[in-house]
Amino acid sequence: PAPMTVADFDDFVLWVTFGIILGGRIGYVLFYNPAHFAAHPLEIFQLWQGGMSFHGGFAGCVAAVMLFARLRGIPILWMQGENNYSGPAQVQFLRQSGADAEFMRLRDRGLEEGNTNLMVLERNNFEVFGLIRDWLQQRVPA
Repeated sequence: PAPMTVADFDDFVLWVTFGIILGGRIGYVLFYNPAHFAAHPLEIFQLWQGGMSFHGGFAGCVAAVMLFARLRGIPILWMQGENNYSGPAQVQFLRQSGADAEFMRLRDRGLEEGNTNLMVLERNNFEVFGLIRDWLQQRVPA
């Protein structure tokens, strides 16, 4: 069974949203105009005036994911692998470039856990590697 329930995922989306907003605003305040906000601290909360930092938002997102995983007892590597939504987009890009690419969902191949991003760190890394090796042997001439 997956360590994250549907309710956990709902909470996760909220955590990440707040992490991006808080991190983006804090990053803007600290990186771009700290003197102004030190003189006018109440303006920090006036998000409608604009001012968000991409780097702060990214850091806030990462912090929210890590904190959420730790507080819920969900392995961070599981979240990294199961929440990789860029995989299908990467496969589509490779196909459009002319490469023979296939999105390999390990669960559909008989493995209940694991991902190909951090295959070395998985408990079943030999099984994951075996699937990738077999896929390559079928498609790449010797």
